[in-house]
Amino acid sequence: MKKRKIALLCLMPLVLASCGGNSSSEPSSAAPSSSSAAPSSSSIAPSSEESSSSKRSDLLRKEVQVTMVSHFGEDFNGANFVDTAIYDDAWFLEKSSRSNPELALMSAMTGGVSYVNKLDEKGQKVKDFFADTGFKDVELNTYYAENITLKDSIGVALAQKNLKDDEGKSYTLLAAFPRNAGYGAEWYGDFNMGATGMHEGFRLGRDEMLRFLKKYIESHNITGDLKLWCAGYSRGAAVTNLLGGYLAEDSSYLGSNVSLSPDNIYVYTIGTPRTTPSGLSKKDVLSVSAARGDGFNDTAGEAYEYKGQGVINLSDNQYKGIHNYVAVGDYITKLPYEAWEFSRYGVSESIEYGSPEMLANLKQYSAEAAESFANGKNYSTPLPTKKFDYLKFATVDDETNKISMDALADARLSGLLSLGENRAEVINNGYASLLGAVAAVYGLDDKDFLDKATADIGSLIKTAVLNVFSYIAKRENKETPQAGIAEAIMDLVELLRGKKIEDRAAYSDQDFLADLLDVLFNEYKENTTRADVIANLLPAPFNNLFLDLLKYNKEKGYTPKTAEGLLELLVNFIYDKKDDLLVGSLITLGAALIPSDYVTMLGFLTGKSYNIDDYGGDQAAMAKAAVLDLIEGCVKGTFNSQGEPVFTAQQMRGVILTAIPAFLLTGAPVIGDLLTNGSYTDQGIVNKDPHPLSELVADILNLLIPKPEEGERPSLDEAADSALVDLLEKCKGGKSDEFIKMLQDEPAKVRELAVTLILAPKEQFDIEAEINNAITFVEAVKFLLPAHYHEMYLAHLKTLLPK
Repeated sequence: MKKRKIALLCLMPLVLASCGGNSSSEPSSAAPSSSSAAPSSSSIAPSSEESSSSKRSDLLRKEVQVTMVSHFGEDFNGANFVDTAIYDDAWFLEKSSRSNPELALMSAMTGGVSYVNKLDEKGQKVKDFFADTGFKDVELNTYYAENITLKDSIGVALAQKNLKDDEGKSYTLLAAFPRNAGYGAEWYGDFNMGATGMHEGFRLGRDEMLRFLKKYIESHNITGDLKLWCAGYSRGAAVTNLLGGYLAEDSSYLGSNVSLSPDNIYVYTIGTPRTTPSGLSKKDVLSVSAARGDGFNDTAGEAYEYKGQGVINLSDNQYKGIHNYVAVGDYITKLPYEAWEFSRYGVSESIEYGSPEMLANLKQYSAEAAESFANGKNYSTPLPTKKFDYLKFATVDDETNKISMDALADARLSGLLSLGENRAEVINNGYASLLGAVAAVYGLDDKDFLDKATADIGSLIKTAVLNVFSYIAKRENKETPQAGIAEAIMDLVELLRGKKIEDRAAYSDQDFLADLLDVLFNEYKENTTRADVIANLLPAPFNNLFLDLLKYNKEKGYTPKTAEGLLELLVNFIYDKKDDLLVGSLITLGAALIPSDYVTMLGFLTGKSYNIDDYGGDQAAMAKAAVLDLIEGCVKGTFNSQGEPVFTAQQMRGVILTAIPAFLLTGAPVIGDLLTNGSYTDQGIVNKDPHPLSELVADILNLLIPKPEEGERPSLDEAADSALVDLLEKCKGGKSDEFIKMLQDEPAKVRELAVTLILAPKEQFDIEAEINNAITFVEAVKFLLPAHYHEMYLAHLKTLLPK
């Protein structure tokens, strides 16, 4: 799975479980990895002439040039690189159990050849590859030929050639490649694990390949001894692993006119997920499903029931022609969960990324990716976790708490699939299906979805706030959601201010406002780094405006502790800077939003009358004049036409602070009290009893959760779920609709998945630990995502070639 955007909205399919495999004492040069990350794709350029190094003149040996689409280009579908590898017929005259580095590299490159995207929608690359390597009678199934992707579908390409061994015995060599990326909706099938038995989604793909292979043999009247070359990457690797395991155990499904022995099955899988547990009955494993119909275009065929007895042992000798390549740190190879006893057929060895030789090869694909492994770093190297330094307001390394990227992937992915006590519970409760839906949405690279989400920023913020509040309220386990959120806010205040709140029961809304203003404004004198970070979070030009405001605050010696103090700072800043281009343009924009009736009413405050005729009929000019008078009044006070005082500056600010809750915050009395407390009116300073922080939280929630015309206001959880459902509805479109609907049906579980992945929550809620977990995850993803990339495997496999 390729996209890092999969991490924020929940999802991230980016997503998923832990690592392992069977090893063998027999020498092997490869390792497995997993399912659905986005790979390289390719077409075949003109190749060189046949090499004279072939052992026999009737055997083809040649260098093949392959053009692939790089993971590392900014435009995934437009950044190409060309690579070469040797193809040799003589490979298939040796026993398949011998691990062959050249065959491994060539097999890995077929993963790039059989990647379908907009550059190769009809499988032309794989046809060119077969032609260039001497194969004939190429056939693509409907999914591949028409670039159709459905849940659990799989594209398949087949071709054949004739070979004779050194004794003159004839064989038909069949080459079978699944679609190895460009999966579209097939991403969903990676999470169709099934409650028991082998991985259900991969099994359906295996059965499609088996039916297509059987049909191909029959339609081309192939008889006698067979050899089979299968190669797969990621999801294709999982299906290929199951196909090789099936035929190495019993090939009678293919018919009585052909024979295929385990020694003649050459399976090379790259980035292979786990596929099946050992110990399953042969009857269950070796039976084949019928074509599904019902909108599927899979190859027709009747169901086949295996009659034999016994159980499957994945490490038996007949599977040693299956060579799996698995990289340390490849998160896809950790799916499904190792604790569910999943493994792979054949020989699986672990690749360690980061050797000097591997990095030298990787540079041709991406110098940037190679550079990320500098100074001996690899996926098993313990690296500092990340934490937030609240004095510097920056992310720093926590050298006392280290973790490798491989261990981090294990922890996060296994944590997701541990949401149930066992496999059946995770599957039956729908968590795996939801992960599949997330992967399908982001695996489709649904730009339309993401564009709509970011365009509706208000809905996005509301959804995020409500869902975070819902999570915190549950984790705090207080009597009310508001009390839980208040506790978390106090935790955050302690972190930001670097001081303990001595009496939490007495900590009020006014205490919180004072601390918040210190963090945002007053501590600028000592902490300019914090100001720069906050400014960077704001869109231009407000980022520079914020920094200018802080400098003004420092120069003038303001120290706002209340809403009135903040308003005093703001109006003085605007008044003094009104001739600045940016401030002046903001005043103009603000004035344009004021209806004409309201402009007339402002005369009550400013002591002036506003008549549009005095401004040549220009409503905007009149409104701007009134706003400037209002700002000046908040700085100097206002006077009538006779020069008599109307309001002092302090009273003007008090009127404004009283008006804000009256006009905008109806139904939020605590926020109204918070704004007016400490302001000045004609009766003097307003003094109101401070409220508990939880009451302020309740008011904020009341604003975020509108009360319907009839009935009770929804609960926090109901509002969080509703906001998420609404956002998904606004953002859906095209092929992702089906999967968006699945996410909408289970918003609470989607929230749980997202929180588990991003925060890695512990039993005891700790806001500092959760923040540090989230930062570590976001930082790690940048290094972790490439672990599954096709180019990484190619770079490693090149190091295995004979010198």
